[in-house]
Amino acid sequence: MKLKKLFKGIGAGALMVAQANPLTAGIASQAVKALKGAGLIADPEAELRMTEALMGFEKEMADKETRVLEAVNKTIQTEMQFGNWWQRSWRPACGWTLVTIILNNFVLIPYAGALGLPIEIIAIPDKVWQALLAVNGVTAISRGVEKWQRVKNGKGEK
Repeated sequence: MKLKKLFKGIGAGALMVAQANPLTAGIASQAVKALKGAGLIADPEAELRMTEALMGFEKEMADKETRVLEAVNKTIQTEMQFGNWWQRSWRPACGWTLVTIILNNFVLIPYAGALGLPIEIIAIPDKVWQALLAVNGVTAISRGVEKWQRVKNGKGEK
């Protein structure tokens, strides 16, 4: 049986870790559990083949997401090398704007209200919030990927 050969090759513990790890299990684990629970997968070899196929798909999707993040990171790095101050600084400016709004609306206002100071909430339309959060999210992710790659390649702090 292929399943017994697999267990001998990598060990049952390694297979269990791979299925329990949220980074490797994801959709595959949940889909196989659902199919098994519905009685659609009864054969252990079929379960293994299904898990392998779904994990292969997850890996392809993760690789695609990594390529997208690398492209975004490359764009940000290129923008930082060229142009004027504004071209290099608009993303950090969005971050500082977001921090300022959050500090005002959720830190200063409660204290000012308790002291009787007239500070008003900065009203931000939903679309502007979404844009600010998207810019800051992409920036944070791309910076994280950049740092991770430097550490992985031994060129940065660990």
